[in-house]
Amino acid sequence: MNKFFTLIILLSGFLMTAQVGIGTATPDPAAALDIDSQLPDGSYGGLKLPTMTLADRATIATPIPDGLMIYIQDGATRCVQIWDATQSSWMNWYCMNQLPVASAVNYTGTREVGETLTGSYTYTDFENDTESGTSFQWYRATDVSGTGSAPISGATSIAYTTINADGNQFLALGVTPQASSGASPGVEVLSTFQQISFVPTLLEFDRNATTIPEGDFRTIPITISNPNPTTATTVEIALDSGNTSTFGVLGTDYTIDNDGTNVTGYPFTVTIPAGATTFNNVTISILQDNDNAINEELYLILQNPSGGTTAALSGNQNDHVVYSDDDEFPTEVEFVSTSSSVEEPVTPDNTRTINIAITNPSSTASTTVLVTLNASSTVESGDYSIDYDGSPVTFPFTVTFLAGQAANESFTITSLNDIDTDDEILNIDLISPAGGIPAAAIGTNDAHELTINDDETPAGASDLFISEYIEDGGEKGLEIANFTGAPVNLNDYTIRGYQNSNTAVGWSVALSGTLANGDVYVVASSSVSVTRDQTTSSFQFNGNDAVALETDGGTLIDLLGTIGTATNYGESTVLRRRPGFGPSTTYDVNEFDTYSSSILTGFGSHTF
Repeated sequence: MNKFFTLIILLSGFLMTAQVGIGTATPDPAAALDIDSQLPDGSYGGLKLPTMTLADRATIATPIPDGLMIYIQDGATRCVQIWDATQSSWMNWYCMNQLPVASAVNYTGTREVGETLTGSYTYTDFENDTESGTSFQWYRATDVSGTGSAPISGATSIAYTTINADGNQFLALGVTPQASSGASPGVEVLSTFQQISFVPTLLEFDRNATTIPEGDFRTIPITISNPNPTTATTVEIALDSGNTSTFGVLGTDYTIDNDGTNVTGYPFTVTIPAGATTFNNVTISILQDNDNAINEELYLILQNPSGGTTAALSGNQNDHVVYSDDDEFPTEVEFVSTSSSVEEPVTPDNTRTINIAITNPSSTASTTVLVTLNASSTVESGDYSIDYDGSPVTFPFTVTFLAGQAANESFTITSLNDIDTDDEILNIDLISPAGGIPAAAIGTNDAHELTINDDETPAGASDLFISEYIEDGGEKGLEIANFTGAPVNLNDYTIRGYQNSNTAVGWSVALSGTLANGDVYVVASSSVSVTRDQTTSSFQFNGNDAVALETDGGTLIDLLGTIGTATNYGESTVLRRRPGFGPSTTYDVNEFDTYSSSILTGFGSHTF
């Protein structure tokens, strides 16, 4: 028994002092522990440290010896750690870190030349290392599989604007993810290759209209968007069937030069060189004419584009209007004068010639104008006759100027005798000009007023009448006129007043003397500033009192106001009888003009 315990003690001492080898009988003399990597079955293995989570690590018995080594595997944390007793903390000796990953790489935008494409992707990092410095590269290939793929020089942003070299090629975006820490960069990931098309070549006129002075020319530019750099574009110019062109005949009234070639008909084809963005080689010339003063219009359209890159019309400015700015003036006709007069003869032999002038007559076309009677004329149709070009005519009638005629045309009006005593008016108009240099027009003097002065003596008044009246407080006066054709004895007449609504005479003023034909007799109060034939203080009217001119026997001759009423008709005013009106036993306000009571210039004379 004692020998057995002695052996164990000796063996233990040996083990505590000897080197240990695992998988080897000859451990390295410098190693306390030497592990051979080859396993008994011939395969190989490694050293596996104690693996635990952060929670497991917290249960390690303390004090933890300095240099204790473990492997932490907790979520994204995978680190070999060593205990630093001097700092009482676990130190990361080495931490595992995966590369960042780019996924869902794609780009959007219109896949046409000249358009901007914008990339998109998803960045992930197992250890949640933040992204920083991710790089981009655009690639060009000949098909969707990426055949012949090559990086595009300078295309290293997430956005890229395509160029002509990309047309009909296939583009992909490469994204290389970069993390701010940990393992990086990641592996480049490419989007799918997608085809880039050329933008269709679009054609249009560069403006909607052009004005060309007569005898001049202008270029009609065509604008080309997205021209093909290697293929020419053609388009036809035709007349717009939806509008009526008035330019006349191509080759006679105007010419068109198409890039050095004279155009003889519509439509004609314009060829635009490859790569050109404008075409300024269509020129229209307006030829000079002498018989047209109309600004004409030529309606053009573009049609049937071809060539270029799937050439098409833009739809914005496919039509164009050419205006001819004519340098002639239209023919113009007008009366030489706007008024004239003629005396009504005792025998029908008095005439008046009325002239019509022409300006800018056509050398090839006659000009006509219609002479009409305006409805405002006061002459009766049987009171005159008209002669034009040696023949009698009636309104309306046509006056004709021959081609090239610059001299006036004229017609004559003969005034016939009638029994009317009034002057009459013949208002004549010019209308409906035609022919000449289009568009013939009527000038400023489009109307003529012919006054026929009557030769009859008007009939006289039937008796004396009150021709003027003044009432303004204490100023009261009357003017009595004689247009009977003979002197009148005033002693046979009395002025009587009917005050307010009374029907009985309230006051009277007897007249005296003789009043010559065509003369007036003024009776007034002394305060009225007029030349008086008779002064009286008996006038008591105040504007609503009837005033009557009567014979001494009481026969009513003329009346102001209405007897038996107190209606105001002449307070603080002057009433002056209008020409042509004589005595009346009924007051008519329309026979009188009304003036301020301060206007007394009419007293002392009267026109009948």
